[in-house]
Amino acid sequence: MGFIENFKTGVSSYIEGTKFIFKHKLWYYFIFPAILSLGIFMLGQYFVSLELDINEKLKANNPKNLNELIWLNIELVISDGFYVIFTKFTKYIVIIILSPLLAMLSEKMEEILTGNVYPFNFTQLVHDVRRGVKIALRNMFWEYFFLVVVLGLAAFFPKNEFKAVLIFSIPLIIGFYYYGFGFIDFINERRRLNIQQSTYFVRNHRGLAMSIGAVYSIVFMIPEVLRYFFPGAFSNTYVYMVFATIAVTIAPILAMAAATLSMQKVVGLENNEWAIKKKDVLEGKKDEEDKEEVKDTEASSTSSETEDTSENEEPPLTEEAE
Repeated sequence: MGFIENFKTGVSSYIEGTKFIFKHKLWYYFIFPAILSLGIFMLGQYFVSLELDINEKLKANNPKNLNELIWLNIELVISDGFYVIFTKFTKYIVIIILSPLLAMLSEKMEEILTGNVYPFNFTQLVHDVRRGVKIALRNMFWEYFFLVVVLGLAAFFPKNEFKAVLIFSIPLIIGFYYYGFGFIDFINERRRLNIQQSTYFVRNHRGLAMSIGAVYSIVFMIPEVLRYFFPGAFSNTYVYMVFATIAVTIAPILAMAAATLSMQKVVGLENNEWAIKKKDVLEGKKDEEDKEEVKDTEASSTSSETEDTSENEEPPLTEEAE
C-alpha cells in the first residue's frame, strides 16, 4: 500500500472504530479519559492563576528582600514550566497516562476481531507502560527538535502571512506523524517488534501514521478553533472546559480504535504468532473440566463399589452361631 492508500485506511478506520466501540459496548473506555481531562484542565488553570499571582507580586514590588525575590522568580519558572507541559504537551501526556488503558482496549478489539488473547502478565504490563512512556518522550523530543529547526529557518524569512503559515503548519504536520507512531506502536509491541523495528515499520507506513495522528490532533484542536470563531461564547471558562473535556475524552480512544482496525487491514493481526487463540484457551479449559469430571466419576464409582462390597460381606460367625 502506498502513502495515499495508507492515509485513506487510517481516516476510514476512525469511522469504523467509532461504530465498533458502540456495537461491541466498549463505550466504558471513555470514562477514565473524561476524568483525566478534568484533572489536566484544573491543573492548567491552577498554574495560570499561580503565574498571575506571582506576576502581580513582582509588579507591586512586594518582595521584602532579595531572598524572597529569588524564590518568587523560581516559582514563576516552575509554574511556567508546568503550564507549558499541560498546554503544549497535553497530547503526549494523555498517551503516557492512558497507555495501560489504551493497550487493554486494543487487545480487546483484537480479541473480538481475530480471537487472539494475551493472558494477563503484570511484568509484561509494566514493560508495556515503560515502553509507551519511552516512545512518547522520544516522539516528543523529535517533534520539538524539528519545531526549533523550523523556527530557526523561519527567522530568515520576512514577517508575513507565508511565514506565519510555515511556522504553524510544518510543526503540526510533523506532529501528525509522531502521534500516529505512538498509537501504532501499541500494536507493534504485541507483535514483539522492538523500538527500532517498530520505527522502521512506521516509516514504511507514513500515510497510516499521519492519518491517525492528524485526526487525533484535529479533535484536540476543536475547542481552540471554536474559541477563535466564537470568542464571546468561549470566553466563559466552563464552556471551554466542556469542549476540551469532550476532546480529550474521545480523541485517544478513537485513535487507538482506528490504529487497531488499520493494522488489522495492513498486517492481519490474526497471524500474530505471539498470540493465543481464544478457542484454544476455551478448549483447554473444557478438557481440564472433562478430566476433573472423569476423576470425580471414577472416585464416586470406586466409593460406591466399596460400599456395596462392605454390605455384601457376611458378618463373622459368633460363638453362639457355631
